[in-house]
Amino acid sequence: MRTPPLPLAWPPGPDTVWVQYEAAHGFDPMRLSDAVRVAAPFARLVFDRSARVIAVERLPGPVRELSPQGIVATDPPSGALDARFEQSVLERAVALSAPPEPGSEIERDLRGFVGTWLRRNGVLAAQLGADHRAFYAWLGLPVPRPD
Repeated sequence: MRTPPLPLAWPPGPDTVWVQYEAAHGFDPMRLSDAVRVAAPFARLVFDRSARVIAVERLPGPVRELSPQGIVATDPPSGALDARFEQSVLERAVALSAPPEPGSEIERDLRGFVGTWLRRNGVLAAQLGADHRAFYAWLGLPVPRPD
């Protein structure tokens, strides 16, 4: 499972780094009918301003199961179903050097796609929130408490 793009600083500036996280997930049909098992992220992809991966960073610690994550039927733009749309959001997000204009297409897409993805994948989103507090607040998501 790959997250949508997330900035390491918000509001974005010319040097803001955007990342995506990789985490394992899988169905357990004998025990769970409406959820998947989700593991903590094990890697982070770092993007340049052209949306090219410039680094793949292994995250510290062992891969560990978090908890079951409920699943719901999804349609674009709220689910990872339209690869072209996802790539478009990534390309426009990494190019931001200031917060998006209110009502702009990229603002709607960040709030609609990224915000909805994080809401629907709350187990994983909670694990990532500490590094993205200001962005979560901008999206209107609960802001995780500092560790």
